[in-house]
Amino acid sequence: MGIKNGEFNKAQLITLEFYSAFVCRCFFVHGKFHVFFHAVFFAIKIIIVRTVSGISNLIFRIMTICAIEFFHQWYKALDLCQYIGHKKYIPDQKYRSILRFLMVISADA
Repeated sequence: MGIKNGEFNKAQLITLEFYSAFVCRCFFVHGKFHVFFHAVFFAIKIIIVRTVSGISNLIFRIMTICAIEFFHQWYKALDLCQYIGHKKYIPDQKYRSILRFLMVISADA
């Protein structure tokens, strides 16, 4: 039943292949959901900060700061997606220009 001289029997190889396929599938599906939930959580964070802050938004520019953080995290998430093989996103230059624009807005405020 066990491994003899470093060789696997057919049942062990099939089991190992199914296990490897399952682990890889879970990893990539988790990666997609992980990126999605980061975007959702940051969107919720912006909505809550905007709702709770009220007048503070005019004083501290909280909304601008959170927008910069959101786009920064989104940019990092897109880098992660490109790293694991999802190449169908808009080129990085667009996101860099959005980040620069938001930083200029927050600096002028």
